[in-house]
Amino acid sequence: DAVCLFSRSGYTADLEHVAETRDDVSLFKPADLIAPNRLS
Repeated sequence: DAVCLFSRSGYTADLEHVAETRDDVSLFKPADLIAPNRLS
């Protein structure tokens, strides 16, 4: 469940952290967070 990667109270900060640490941050889109099953 991709949503678990982000805390509710630090959404933006978490996204920035992921962007700095992952090459595939582009895989995380709003639609993916709403429907994690679409990540594949």
